[in-house]
Amino acid sequence: MSCVEAEIGHGLWISAGSTNCVNALTQTGIGLNGEDDGVIIRTPNRGLNPFIEERHAVRVSAGNSNPIEICGQGGISGDGASIYSNPNNASDPFNGGTQYQDGVGGVYVEFQICNGTNDFVLNLRGTSPVRYLNIDFSTQLAPPDTADGALDLTGQQLHQQGEQINEMANAALYTNGLFADCSGFMLNALSKAVTGGNAWFHPSTLYAPIVQDCNGGTAQDLANSPINTSPVLIHQLSACTWTVSPMLDSTNTWYRIGIAESVRTLGSVAGGQYQMPFSYEIQKLNCTP
Repeated sequence: MSCVEAEIGHGLWISAGSTNCVNALTQTGIGLNGEDDGVIIRTPNRGLNPFIEERHAVRVSAGNSNPIEICGQGGISGDGASIYSNPNNASDPFNGGTQYQDGVGGVYVEFQICNGTNDFVLNLRGTSPVRYLNIDFSTQLAPPDTADGALDLTGQQLHQQGEQINEMANAALYTNGLFADCSGFMLNALSKAVTGGNAWFHPSTLYAPIVQDCNGGTAQDLANSPINTSPVLIHQLSACTWTVSPMLDSTNTWYRIGIAESVRTLGSVAGGQYQMPFSYEIQKLNCTP
């Protein structure tokens, strides 16, 4: 299949019930390994010369799905600006969720096929009105290294405008339709002293070469301290549909995300670990299973 032939629209939905948490800081960075990693930051063009990427859509689940985010208990939720409803299935677990659809209002939701990364990218930086994912740090699982300058995010909620899921379009990495993967958010400056960082589902058990491009390093090790973060489980349901959710951590108790903060005077510092459930459905538009 050529890159042009692979241009299929997708969309992202995030479930209701977990939307409209307390506002906080808007974050506009995206990335997985602390770098762009082939991510293209731009507003999609729906003219005669579409981008050479495979476009998709995602839904993040609502009340019926597991795991779900409940305001005040930690997790990833939607902004509630565009609500999804499945007219053919009243019991669809994503009914009531927030919808993010590629090309609508400046939303960019695509698989990066032609640059060779095969990453899934959600980019909301070009949206008008502004769209975001809400990242709720209400439930702390491990404290940040505040002695070395890390900012304690406990109780805060970030309005994040990008996420990247590693190699999601790489069919060779799936077994029986399943792929345990890494994912993350690149954070902008959190304070004058904390110039950025990353929030990761990126356990050391998946470090490359175990999973392609799930690279390890000092920052990743800090995010995995004291306990490995959760991997994310991708389930391809059909040629048109995937679901993505974190798996329980090694304690079999938490959907654990880890933070590595960039402190101006020291470099990478452990930013703590938090409970962070979510559930996405990623749907190709104009696709027949």
